[in-house]
Amino acid sequence: PLPLFGCPSDLFHPGIFFLYICNMKFRMFSLCAVILSTFGISSCLSSDDPEEYPQYYSFVTAVFSQEEGASKQVVSFLNDADKILNVVNNDGLNKKVRPGQRAVIYFDVESGSIEDNSPLTIRLAQIDTCVLVGSSAFVETDEQLRSYGEYPLDVNISPNYPNLTPKYFNLYIYATGSDPFKHKFTLAYNQNDPGDSQTLNLTLCHDTNGDDAGYSYWHWISLPRAEFTSLMLDKKMVNVKIKTVNSGMQSITFRLEEYQGLSLAGRKCALFE
Repeated sequence: PLPLFGCPSDLFHPGIFFLYICNMKFRMFSLCAVILSTFGISSCLSSDDPEEYPQYYSFVTAVFSQEEGASKQVVSFLNDADKILNVVNNDGLNKKVRPGQRAVIYFDVESGSIEDNSPLTIRLAQIDTCVLVGSSAFVETDEQLRSYGEYPLDVNISPNYPNLTPKYFNLYIYATGSDPFKHKFTLAYNQNDPGDSQTLNLTLCHDTNGDDAGYSYWHWISLPRAEFTSLMLDKKMVNVKIKTVNSGMQSITFRLEEYQGLSLAGRKCALFE
C-alpha cells in the first residue's frame, strides 16, 4: 500500500506514528533563509541508495473523475502549474484523498515530459494529506495584524524546504495543538511595514482557535499568493516574517525571479511544480 502521511488523527497507525516521531527530529530555523523560486525541474541528488527515493515531489490538488464503464472514481492530481498528473497505481487512492484536497505527493515519472504542460503519467510512492491552506489579509495597523493571531510556531528548513510555487508559499511548520485543522494561518500585508523597492514584507499570523494545548506536530501549510500579485510587481523578493517559539520574530525570504536548473543540494528528490 502507498505510504500515507497524515495529521495527528492518523497517528494511531504504527507506521504513521513512526514517521511523525522522525519528523519531530528535523531542525527548526532560527536564521533568515533565502529560498529560490523553482519554476524549473532538477534531477535527483545522488544518495547512498538513490533507487529507494522517488524522482520528484509536488504540491497538488486531488481531482476525481469517472471513466466510462468504470465502477469506481479515478484520482488524478493537478499541480500548481495546472499540469495534470495521472497515477498508474491508482488502486485505493480514492479512499486516501477527497476531491479538491491539497496534498504533497512523491513519485516517479512513467511517461510524458516534465518540460511542457501536457499530462504526465506517474507512479505514486508516497502521499502527505496533512496540508492546510491559509488565507490572505490586508491590514492598516499593527493592532489589526495581531487580531489575526500571534501564536508562535517554527518552520523546518531542511529537509522540507520552504518553497514558492506559482500559486502558493509553502512552509513545513511545527505547532502545538490537538487538531491542526482548527488552526488558522493568514499571510498578511501590513501598510505600516510594506518593505522597500526590492522587497515586499508579509507577516504570517497564527490563530490557534483555542487549540493551544496537546502535543506538537509537523505539517505543511500553503499560503495563497494571488492576492499579493500587484504588490509583487517589480519586486525581487518576498520577506515572510514569522513569530517563532524560541527565537522571536524571524524571516524567510523568497526570491521571485525565475531560476532554471536550480541545484537541490541536500534534497532526496526534486520539486516538481
